Order: sequence, then structure tokens, then C-alpha cells
Amino acid sequence: MPGAPHVRQAAEAARTGGDDRLPPPRAPLGARTWKEIAHLLLNLPMDIAGFLYVSVWVYCGLLLSVTVVGLPVLALGLAGCRLFGRAERARARLLLGVRVEEPTPIRHRVHGGFFPWLWTSLKDPVGWRHALYSFVRLPWGIVTFTVCLASLFVAWPALPWLARGLTHVDRVMVRSLLSPSDELERRIAELESGLGGRWPTPPPPICAVSSATSTTGRRPAWSPWPWASGWPGRSCWRTRRPPPEWSTRPTAR
Repeated sequence: MPGAPHVRQAAEAARTGGDDRLPPPRAPLGARTWKEIAHLLLNLPMDIAGFLYVSVWVYCGLLLSVTVVGLPVLALGLAGCRLFGRAERARARLLLGVRVEEPTPIRHRVHGGFFPWLWTSLKDPVGWRHALYSFVRLPWGIVTFTVCLASLFVAWPALPWLARGLTHVDRVMVRSLLSPSDELERRIAELESGLGGRWPTPPPPICAVSSATSTTGRRPAWSPWPWASGWPGRSCWRTRRPPPEWSTRPTAR
């Protein structure tokens, strides 16, 4: 038939010289591979920033430890390491798909003062592990950045497998050094998430008058002093008044 599609395609091929059309270009790497490549390329700037922060912080803290401000500098530096670890967990979650629980915050005493706060901050295991993570990552960041950047131009067909192997090491570091310190912190996080972030309120205190009445069937003797023996306290004095016959006094004759 003159209007058939194959006839029209043959006429078009004869007019253009018989060349076949190529398919549209497509990316040779998938979305997950590009995320892993981006993580490997970001390792170098992030690791340089973390290494410089930890080095300057430890050097200044140890140098000033002979003075009054040395130990507070170390405590504040550990708080900064916690913030850096939070940024690294977010980067691993976004680019590597690694889900690591957030460590529980440091619970300082409400009225403990300066020295209990200092001691609690200095013995924080999460902050010290975050500092170790930032300190040991610099050589690995240099290796991953160099290998990944060279493979983009030289060995890009093997880059998906190479990027997966390199990012497996990153996943192990994140899970081992940036995770909560022990099972107790994980248990606390599970309890807080199960209760919606709120601890249950304790039940109201039971009045001794009502408890004594319910158990023995007899009411305790009334006393005008709330601290007397057998009387429950001022709360029951306000909520439960004695009957009128208890307050009658014999008249003098």
C-alpha cells in the first residue's frame, strides 16, 4: 500500500542516503552510583575540615590545660564534634542510604553547677568517637577522591563496582564510629520514640485518710496539727475536712 509505514520509512531512508538513526544518548551510570561518586568526591573537603578542627581544638585545649580555660575549651570542642558527626550522618543518609540512629544528648544536672557540667562533657564517649572519626578520615579521603576522579576519565566502565567497594568502607566507618555508644542509648531512644517523646506522668498521691478508711473501715482520730501521728498531711487537711461531731468540745460547767 502506498501509505504503509514501511513504505514511508524506506522513502525517508532513500532521501537521507540510507543512514540509520542512532538512539538518544543515555547516562551510563545509575542514580545510586552518581550519589556514591558524589560522596567519594566530597570526602576530601569534609575530611580536611574535620581534621583541621580536631587538630586545632586538641592543640589549643592541651596547651591551655595548664590554665583555667583549658578544660572548658576541650568540653566545648567535644560539643562541636557532636555537631560535625550529625552532619556526617546526614550526608551518609542522603548519599549512601545508611540509617544510623542519633545518639542521645548529654543529660546535665539541672542544679549541678559548672564542675558537674564540665565533668559530664569531658567523659562523653560519643564526642570522643566523633573526634576520632574526624582525625583518621583524612588519608582515606585523599585516596577516595584521587581514585574516583581518575576513574571518571580513565576507567569509567568499571566505576560503578569501584564506587560500591569504596563506599562500603565509608558505611563501616559511619556505623562503627558515629552510631550510639551502647545498647542503653538505643533502648532510651526506643522508649522515647514509643512514648512520643514524653515520659508518663506519675499518678497523684493517695490520701492516707481514704486509704485507711478503705482498708480498715475506720477513720483515724482527728488532730488539729497536720504533722501529728496518723494524720496524712496538709493536702488531705484541705481536701477532706473532719466531720462536725469530731470538732465538738465539752462545755465547762
